[in-house]
Amino acid sequence: MVQSHERAPKPVGFKSCNTVFSVLLRKTFSHAYTETGYLPENFLPDFLDLVVWGHEHECLIDPRFNPEMSFHVMQPGSSVATSLMPGEAVSKQVAILSITGKEFKCETIKLKTVRPFVMREILLQNEPGMKTLARKDNNRTEITRHLIGIVEGLIEEAKAEWLEAQDEEDVEDDVDVPLPLVRLRVEYTAPESGRYDCENPQRFSNRFVGKVANVNDVIQFHRKKTGTLRRSNFHYSCLKLLIVVKAKQRMAPSYLKNQLWRSCLWILSRSRG
Repeated sequence: MVQSHERAPKPVGFKSCNTVFSVLLRKTFSHAYTETGYLPENFLPDFLDLVVWGHEHECLIDPRFNPEMSFHVMQPGSSVATSLMPGEAVSKQVAILSITGKEFKCETIKLKTVRPFVMREILLQNEPGMKTLARKDNNRTEITRHLIGIVEGLIEEAKAEWLEAQDEEDVEDDVDVPLPLVRLRVEYTAPESGRYDCENPQRFSNRFVGKVANVNDVIQFHRKKTGTLRRSNFHYSCLKLLIVVKAKQRMAPSYLKNQLWRSCLWILSRSRG
């Protein structure tokens, strides 16, 4: 985790001038995706008026107020979809910031020419008829047909969203809608005594050549994680960590030792049951 507050010099005459508007543009993660690779907002200087987060991809451009630090926060996000993740599926926007003294206004502008991107996650056994189908042999054809229908619906949804974002005078009858990015994530853990025979993801995706931009990764299959560490692996891993902690006890900073101990506890929690 971050070990100390960010240090930043105050502007000249800051204490006696109430018209200085302090803006921090920071290119780093603001959310704890990892234990150390982010910067919490409450570690920033409290004299700031506005913090603009770069590096984050989701567009959260409307300023929000942080009551703890008494500054506003903006997250413009990426201007185009750079990965097929949920945060990229929201509409892309830019903003014009007008500052007068200590006050500011934010005018957001929705980008209209961005390639449309829609994403959906489903649990296959909760789809209509899929629980019964799991107990049927050679069910690949029916599963594929059902998933194709979902993807076709997502393609139409993406086209409709793109057309809705355009000005009426700019939309012609023969307008070319950009090929959309489509991602369907399917959790295909079957019910007890059942099985889902899913098609190869790339072969499935190639069915949509000429309909989507990402023709190789339209669909993503994954199963529910249920496994736990074996006790032998648990004992071995704990032993290695304890040896490292002992060896580094005199030279490692306290935060490293704490991190190693937390790792031991994590392995212990995973091994229960």
